[in-house]
Amino acid sequence: MPAQPYAELPPTASLDALKNRIVVIGGSYGEGRDLHLTPLGEMPGALIIINAIHTLLEYGEIKPLSAGIKILTYLGLIVLMSFVLARFGYGLGSIILGLFVLFVLMPFSILLALLHKY
Repeated sequence: MPAQPYAELPPTASLDALKNRIVVIGGSYGEGRDLHLTPLGEMPGALIIINAIHTLLEYGEIKPLSAGIKILTYLGLIVLMSFVLARFGYGLGSIILGLFVLFVLMPFSILLALLHKY
């Protein structure tokens, strides 16, 4: 909705429409020069803020893992990396660990993120 009626003193529009609402003031026209490069292409700044608010309201705050799970994960990865590098050397071990990250850790983290949503 246009912001002009609300920007006048006194406002010519009823403020009831804004009560208990999140209001983002911004424009999507090119002349406003509020365009930002995102992974989805150029987007107006107000739309980026609206998407961030929507994501926060829809999915909530990201909660960090507990300290125990973090420590066990770090220890497991350190042992695995140490074993692979000791067994295969730095060259081949680095390739094996890189493939492990791409084909095991990344899909697993995406799966955990999707399961955590529900």
